[in-house]
Amino acid sequence: PKAKPKPAAVSTAEETGKVRELRAPVSASEFERTARQLAGDDLARYVRLVPPSKYAAFFQVSLEASHLTAIATALHHPSYVGAEAALTVATLRALTKVTRFDMALMLLPKQAKEHFTDVFAQLKANQEVDQKALQAIHKSFKL
Repeated sequence: PKAKPKPAAVSTAEETGKVRELRAPVSASEFERTARQLAGDDLARYVRLVPPSKYAAFFQVSLEASHLTAIATALHHPSYVGAEAALTVATLRALTKVTRFDMALMLLPKQAKEHFTDVFAQLKANQEVDQKALQAIHKSFKL
């Protein structure tokens, strides 16, 4: 008798169709703690829970490289930059307004910098994005 092929391992919420319930963080430290446990679509959805217009107040003086890394990873996910260019631009712009942005940016790991570089390249190729505004934001990232 022929052996039945084993089904492929299912490892992500995207593959199982189950959506993890996420709630908006109430502090920058909660954001960091929860973001470390998430990946893929879950991380992208989690980052969306804090509106870019609230970043300056939310992160205040506690923006860290780990926050930027989580946001870079989320923005790099196809469900974010590919589907929501306007929100991606708003997120990038809002980050530049947060206290300690420059310091956190200097401490970013190489992969996070590559994610941001990739995101900017995708936005540059998007004709719906205001390229002049994007160029100004990109300059702030010093990538």
